[in-house]
Amino acid sequence: MEMEANFATQLCVFRKVTERDEEDARVTERDEEDARVTERDEEDARVTERDEGDARVAERDEEVARVTEDARVTERDEEDTRVAERDEEDTRVAERDEEDARVAERDEEVARVAERDEEDARVAERDEVDARVAERDEEDARVAERDEEDARVAVRDEVDARVAERDEKDARVAERDEEDARVAVRDEEDARVAERDEEVAKVAEQDEEVAKVAERDEEVARVAERDEEVARVAERDEEVARVAERDEEVARVAERDEEVARVAERDEEAARVAERDEVVARVVERDEVVARVAERDEVARVAERDEERVVEREEEEKERNKGHGEGLSAEADREIGYRKEVKLQPPSGIKWELLTESRLQAGGEAELPVLFPGHVSPESCCQLVCELLKHVLYQRQQLPLPYQQLAFFSRSDSGMADGPVVPHPRGNKPNNCKKFQQALSELNEVFQNLEAMFVLTLVPCVHILLGGSIVNPKEMYEINMERVTFCSTEESLKTVSCIRKLFHTLFDKDIFNELKSYPLMNTVLLVQGHRDCGVQWFRPKLNYRVPNRSRKLVINLACDTMNFTTAEDQATNHNLDDYIWFQAPIAIKGFH
Repeated sequence: MEMEANFATQLCVFRKVTERDEEDARVTERDEEDARVTERDEEDARVTERDEGDARVAERDEEVARVTEDARVTERDEEDTRVAERDEEDTRVAERDEEDARVAERDEEVARVAERDEEDARVAERDEVDARVAERDEEDARVAERDEEDARVAVRDEVDARVAERDEKDARVAERDEEDARVAVRDEEDARVAERDEEVAKVAEQDEEVAKVAERDEEVARVAERDEEVARVAERDEEVARVAERDEEVARVAERDEEVARVAERDEEAARVAERDEVVARVVERDEVVARVAERDEVARVAERDEERVVEREEEEKERNKGHGEGLSAEADREIGYRKEVKLQPPSGIKWELLTESRLQAGGEAELPVLFPGHVSPESCCQLVCELLKHVLYQRQQLPLPYQQLAFFSRSDSGMADGPVVPHPRGNKPNNCKKFQQALSELNEVFQNLEAMFVLTLVPCVHILLGGSIVNPKEMYEINMERVTFCSTEESLKTVSCIRKLFHTLFDKDIFNELKSYPLMNTVLLVQGHRDCGVQWFRPKLNYRVPNRSRKLVINLACDTMNFTTAEDQATNHNLDDYIWFQAPIAIKGFH
């Protein structure tokens, strides 16, 4: 019994050990399975990480490819820009020698004008004195021109008198030569008649004396021979006299030739003096044109300042009347003005700030606010864009004169207007005239199609790109009109007052103050409009991106109305996603 009990106990123990071993084996298998699952999970994690790494590598490769492509495109654009600049440099090399002298004179003239403007700004009382001095200088210049003209007329009259005298002398010499020829012919005829008469006399005497006196024949022959000898001596004396006269005439002709040579030298000297006088006259005319331009600019500035004061005074009267009608104090008026100024600040909260020249050269951005005291019509905005384009081209030396003067000179050349004609340089005149006419025709075409663009669609923004390429221009001028409150022509401000306000702000901030020469560059115009406006001349530019590495001037146009919600409602009426950029199909090329 004890053995059975022991056996049963051992059997139970064996079973428990076996079960424990089986349980351990199952646990080991489960641990191994868990290890395999863990390894599989780790492998899956590594595969996932490797897939993510491959994806990141692929994305990085794509990014590198895009960056490389952008770099290649940028390098190609820069290479195109450098090639264009090199071509322009090659073109300018031929003109540089002549241009240097003109540039130096222009720089000196600009420096003098700048000094004069500073002097006028410091001493306002000398304006009238300067005007009278300028008038007296012009009068002296005109008197000097009249004196030079009288001197040239006197010299020309003296030369004409000497030429007339020389012609009369030549006529008298010719008459004397003809008279001498006639006398020689008559002398020869008389000699032949005398010889014939003598022969007839001898024949008659011989006939009469043949029969009577044979001895007298020899005497008669000797007498005849002696007469012939005398006649030959007389003829020889006459020939000697004629030779002496011819020698004297030859001496007179030599003296006349010397006189003619001296007159020719004097004529050449007079021609050189006339050319020099023409050059001096052209220089004086150009100085007068520069002086007139400076005077006109000064008068325009004074008129703009006066008009600005009148407008500000009227606005102050209106605000004072409205404010006082509602019982507002001066402190409340200032608070309203401050709120208006804050309302016109950019959404970012940064105040308007004009950057310095050094920051602009480093690729900075300058913002210039222009606030109109009322509503503006689309036609006025189009005219503002056109006038600003003309001003930029002239200030950046892409046009030798302002657009209005170029148009006037073009009409003068074609005989459509009275007045002086623009002075053309002698060298390469056909090429200069061709560039002159081409630039004017391109500008007129751009202005006409820009007016059509403003009629067809609302234009929130306009870009003027100067030099370089469309991707990386040297300078960019942005005209932002999103905050302009448009209205009909009858209810809006006059175009002239808007233009004066814009240029008064430009002159007050002294935007174009660089006194350096600019090379000839291409100017591209881009206009933002509705994609379904139906414009034909401008071409869509869907891939255009605003350049961010060039010098940039942003001119923000806004309307100072009593209800600011009007401009905001107008801004929300159109979705900017429906507006795209349109590019002018021609690039305006400057010329000197």
